[in-house]
Amino acid sequence: MANLYLVGLGLRDEKTLSLEALEILKKCQTIFFEDYTNFIKKDTFLNLEKILEKKLIRLSRAELENEKLILNALNSGDCALVVPGEALIATTHHSLVLDAIKLNHKIKIIHSSSVVCAAISLSGLHVYKFGKICTIPFWHENYQPTSFLDTLKENNKIKAHSLCLLDLDENANPMPIKKAIEIIFLAQKKRKLKLFNQNSKIIVLSKISWNDEVIWAGKIKDLKKDIFGPAVLIFPSKMHFLEEEYFNFLKSYSF
Repeated sequence: MANLYLVGLGLRDEKTLSLEALEILKKCQTIFFEDYTNFIKKDTFLNLEKILEKKLIRLSRAELENEKLILNALNSGDCALVVPGEALIATTHHSLVLDAIKLNHKIKIIHSSSVVCAAISLSGLHVYKFGKICTIPFWHENYQPTSFLDTLKENNKIKAHSLCLLDLDENANPMPIKKAIEIIFLAQKKRKLKLFNQNSKIIVLSKISWNDEVIWAGKIKDLKKDIFGPAVLIFPSKMHFLEEEYFNFLKSYSF
């Protein structure tokens, strides 16, 4: 029986790890690292190895979902899996927890910041007025899903704000904001829906907590400059007067 620690990395890089997380990682016999469920700074893996003075094992998506490497390593001692953002935000990690428990291993979750919580906080919109979250996927020639529109349609119906996560491409590059908006409009046309138009209000939050963080608010038609980097797109619904005031503040704050 061993301990499996799921350690949230936080929003940016090795500097957003908590002191508790660092103490635990230094004690673990084997440390796994995954960065396919979220985007993090390029040098995080190597910098973390330097801080811990240990070699980390970087897992591909297939290796993480297969789970064998981690579960087998637990037979030799305590292990940790370092996860971008919050430790249990990805459903893949829930499966790993359940399978480790079935093998009588102990689980310890080291929580950290999630882009979902940070984006809602920075938006100035009230957390209890948000609806379901969806992900805008990249479209390819033979893969053009529109199911995310069902979530956006449902949120609009109940006058809830919509938070959209943006997909990463095959090279782990984040989707640019204008590409996300283009896909939403193409999907609307395909489904013959009219949820949003050029006059719809949006809030864009990119590179949250980074030195070059970007916050932009306004109408879609007024977004002249594309925004790159890991980003979240929010469609506000009917706003409370305080939300409206904060939205107008963000408009003046935007680049």
